[in-house]
Amino acid sequence: MNPRLLFIAYCFVAFIISYVPMINIPFNWLETVFHELSHALITVLTGGQVISFKLELNGAGLVQSRGGVSTLIAFSGYFGAACWGFILYQAGYSYRIVKSLIMFLVAGLILVTIFWIRDVLTLFIMLIIIGGLWLMLRNHQTKWLRNIGQFTGVFVLFNAIKSPLYLLDGQQRGDGSLLARLTFIPEFVWIVIWLGWGLFLLLKMWQLTKSLGRNKR
Repeated sequence: MNPRLLFIAYCFVAFIISYVPMINIPFNWLETVFHELSHALITVLTGGQVISFKLELNGAGLVQSRGGVSTLIAFSGYFGAACWGFILYQAGYSYRIVKSLIMFLVAGLILVTIFWIRDVLTLFIMLIIIGGLWLMLRNHQTKWLRNIGQFTGVFVLFNAIKSPLYLLDGQQRGDGSLLARLTFIPEFVWIVIWLGWGLFLLLKMWQLTKSLGRNKR
């Protein structure tokens, strides 16, 4: 299939699935893992300590931490999830790269499970995610692994674009509200930045369909 038509199909299916109850749950969990993992990584990189890594059945998540640069930690969730989606999509143009990336994710999530997970529900959800990624690796069909990797990247990016919009509920909670308190910049500005970043990466995905589509391996 033409790379651009395939990309449009990914976007259409991701949009539909994101609103289908039950079917969207595993993908929502994965996007939340990337969101919270971004918080955790920035916490560690800025000298902080991760206390716990928590996931909920409804797709919510929370990283409890101590120390680090609070502004960067709060900003990194939506920003990082969008980056992970883009990386997954780009990796899907090469079987070797997407396979290596998924292996890296499996190893990383196992470490997250060992060192940061403190409750049974999060352990259950994380094991499902790790098991799903492992099943992807067990399938040796090159095209299938590349396609599922790219679709997952598109879905993660779609959710990273959509999720900040829920902060417009006026309840003054979440990463945007925290950043507003830390920086005195209104929450709406942070939401616009996250939304703009996600849309920019979506545009870059579209451009990649032409520049990398000829070099699929």
